[in-house]
Amino acid sequence: MSNIDKNRLFGQIAVKSGLITEAERDETLALQAADIANGINKHIGIYFFENNLLTKEQIQKILEYQNKLIKSQTQSQNNVPPNTVQAPSKQEDINAPLSTDVSNKPPDVNNDLSIETIKIIEEELRYEKIKNFFRAAEKNDINAILEYLKSGNDVNAKNKMGFTAIMIATRAGQTAALKTLLDRGASVHEKSEAGFNAMNFAVQYPECSSLLNRYLNYK
Repeated sequence: MSNIDKNRLFGQIAVKSGLITEAERDETLALQAADIANGINKHIGIYFFENNLLTKEQIQKILEYQNKLIKSQTQSQNNVPPNTVQAPSKQEDINAPLSTDVSNKPPDVNNDLSIETIKIIEEELRYEKIKNFFRAAEKNDINAILEYLKSGNDVNAKNKMGFTAIMIATRAGQTAALKTLLDRGASVHEKSEAGFNAMNFAVQYPECSSLLNRYLNYK
């Protein structure tokens, strides 16, 4: 089954389970299609979660049931008697597995894909938060920085390249943002994947360099 078909099946299950409307499904699929056309490839569940249409728990239940349907369909196509579930033919058939305790599933049902997908969704959401945090540091948006940290997020959080917010603030020459981050525990010693730290970006910004050196002596 192609990824497009899986996305449509995911949306169909969500609709027939009464969790979203057909309009919400179609709009979400359209958003994903537009992103794919622009080179952005995110799992359909991320869109439903980000738009407050589904919870993580609901997404996981749908993925688990979706995997059972795909497995059942594959076994049927291979003329192997399915030992999990039959594809639903009416709404109550879809609702039941979504409300069933997954601990009661047959032992041979493999849900690794759904668990892995949930991890991917959570990781993408985490990086999305970090991206917004870095944007605030780059734009010297102190209120946004404080809001991010007030929520209990890590001041030394790294993006996929290993950059931290003080590296971003230093590279942009934003001394107010840099001081705010340093005052709240940002480490001067953190290094990116390429081995750079904030000091490497402070060469053309004497005020940033002075700030970093001051905190370098304290921590």
